[in-house]
Amino acid sequence: MKSGLMLGVNPKAERQQEDFYATDPKALELFLDKLKQDKIYLFNVWECACGQGHLAEVLKKQGYLAQATDLIDRGYGVGGVDFLADYLLDRKEKWNGDILTNPGF
Repeated sequence: MKSGLMLGVNPKAERQQEDFYATDPKALELFLDKLKQDKIYLFNVWECACGQGHLAEVLKKQGYLAQATDLIDRGYGVGGVDFLADYLLDRKEKWNGDILTNPGF
């Protein structure tokens, strides 16, 4: 089933269902290394669009991950959590920590 066209670099590319485009873990490893060089430290990280755990596993290995959730259950973390509606819009809970993710678009 076609769900539309992908905009951006290749406008003719097929858009993945539910906008699932996993980030290469190496990108986060390099980012975390740069944060450490600059003496910036993460605390209690929530990966709120965890997908299959590509970024969450890097955070976990480095001792940063507190929780991993996603709107869609992809077999990693807690599925069915609508971060935008439940956290950002309704503010049912206050998160004490950092949020790091590559959200769907």
